[in-house]
Amino acid sequence: MLKKTIAALTLGAMILLSIPGFSLNRNVLFSDNFNSLANWRLYRFPGKEASTRFLVAQAPGGGTCLKAESKAATGLLISKVKFDVKEYPFMKWRWMVSNVYEKGDNRDSNYDNSPIRVSVLFEYDPGKAGVLERIKYDLAKKKYGEYPPRYALNYIWASKERDAGQLFDSPLSHRSKIIALEGGDKKTGSWISEEVNIREDFKRAFGFEPPPMAAISIMNDSDKTKEESVSFLASIEVFKP
Repeated sequence: MLKKTIAALTLGAMILLSIPGFSLNRNVLFSDNFNSLANWRLYRFPGKEASTRFLVAQAPGGGTCLKAESKAATGLLISKVKFDVKEYPFMKWRWMVSNVYEKGDNRDSNYDNSPIRVSVLFEYDPGKAGVLERIKYDLAKKKYGEYPPRYALNYIWASKERDAGQLFDSPLSHRSKIIALEGGDKKTGSWISEEVNIREDFKRAFGFEPPPMAAISIMNDSDKTKEESVSFLASIEVFKP
């Protein structure tokens, strides 16, 4: 009887571990080494002819990773998993870029492109919005096919070296903040490991606690600079202490 129980538990664990993104570690909500893109959905912006290509690739140095190729294009992957940032406030990953955009300037709406950004998109809740805000978001939904996030926290590899380590407003919206973890081309071609506290970064950026539910997005955009770049992302994980 004991042997059957152990066998059943072992089989159950193997099945769970075969589900993309699942971890037996109770402190880890989500983990992805990009063996597939099953945990993600592609979003293409209306009116944009060229879309960034996202594909599973062999990582330089071994293993698998996400490869994002952008040539005068834009688009993003959005995680199917949503999570409460207050319960799971930490996120870590590894990334690498082939080059930054020479014309890129993340403080200028006309050139706000970066070779890679990992964003936390905080969900809009119609039930908690005022009349004018509901009208605004309903119009946005008609245009984009879904509600845009209420707030966004963008961790980027900035095109300008001057922006490295800086927190600043997105030039597109006061509800979107940018944290440039890296900047410029000095570290291009090398894997860089990052770890962030989303909850604390949100409070630092906006001055209050984050909304409860969020998703992750990954982006490489060059639609404004009309340049091209290839970036890589590996080993992304959402966890708590």
